[in-house]
Amino acid sequence: MDLRGKVALVTGGSGDIGGAICAALASAGCNVALTYVGNTAGAEATADQHMLFAAHAVRLRDEIARLQLRERYVTAKATMWAAREAGDVAAEREIVETVLDLGARLLEDEAATAHG
Repeated sequence: MDLRGKVALVTGGSGDIGGAICAALASAGCNVALTYVGNTAGAEATADQHMLFAAHAVRLRDEIARLQLRERYVTAKATMWAAREAGDVAAEREIVETVLDLGARLLEDEAATAHG
């Protein structure tokens, strides 16, 4: 298959396996964007090594992190509501701190995004 000029999105492109996939695609002439969650140095090294689009990788990382934070918040909130509906006060108390923490982080993220 001719990959020249095609675009590939590699999730987990900052690790060994994802980096190898990026290398194979880039060497085949494919334009590659990679995503990552926490390994910024690995993502930058992969991008630099294979002349990938590091700016896209950073933007994708930020957006994926935002989506993961929202997903965790919604999951925690649903767990809290389920505990409340079941009358499980102990379980509800246990999850409330998580819901409050994730909610505060979401607000901080939204504020930073609006001003950044």
